[in-house]
Amino acid sequence: MNAVDTAIFTKLSADSDILAKLGSAQIYKLKIPQKEDVTYPAIRFFYAGGGDENLTPTDSLNIVYAVVGVSNVSAKDAGEVADLIHTCLHKQTLTISGWPNQFWTAGEGKIDYYELDEKAGTDYWHAGAYYRIRASAS
Repeated sequence: MNAVDTAIFTKLSADSDILAKLGSAQIYKLKIPQKEDVTYPAIRFFYAGGGDENLTPTDSLNIVYAVVGVSNVSAKDAGEVADLIHTCLHKQTLTISGWPNQFWTAGEGKIDYYELDEKAGTDYWHAGAYYRIRASAS
């Protein structure tokens, strides 16, 4: 994981309300593994866009991550995870290694969709948001 991935994982896994809802740190980058020891609900996050701003000689980031609660129970359950994610990340700061000035993390735009794993016969509901992260190196 890169420094931003690590910061997001650390922030989410340190939130007691999220851990209580998930039962443990079921938080994954890119995809949730299809293993017997993975339980739901869970959280998946991934880079969704943005990059270096190049507005000044100082290095700065303006990036977006998707952070989504996933449930195999109901859309309501996934939405409850999304609400906890939003409370944890929206208008909050992250501790990003190498980026001492993290301006903010802000939720923008909702994510809400359903999928069916036809092979396993399992329903999955996804709910979350895109989170813009801005930081500078000095």
